[in-house]
Amino acid sequence: MGEIAEGLINGDFDEETGEWIGPGDGYPRSLQREAREKREAKEKALKNIMMPTLSAVQKKLIEAGYTITVMKNIDYGIQMRTLSGAIVNVYTSGKVILQGKPDEKLKQLIK
Repeated sequence: MGEIAEGLINGDFDEETGEWIGPGDGYPRSLQREAREKREAKEKALKNIMMPTLSAVQKKLIEAGYTITVMKNIDYGIQMRTLSGAIVNVYTSGKVILQGKPDEKLKQLIK
């Protein structure tokens, strides 16, 4: 077998890009894949931490008659937009912040 092939198998070269990444540990590896897997694991852990709070807020909104039109990821949390124009941010810390056009009913609901 050639030096490059052995280097890929040993992990000396990135298996996705082919660039030299240093002496390997005896198995193929990729810095991009490792970074991607680390990022995905972090995102999954953050979602698992905040899911009880997020679920509770969603349930409260729906039971009170609000329609959630958009849910999107934001830094350190999830943002929900309602049909009435209110924006509810639920953060991984458990903190819930209202933005947009929240009415008094929504303010009392989220308290």
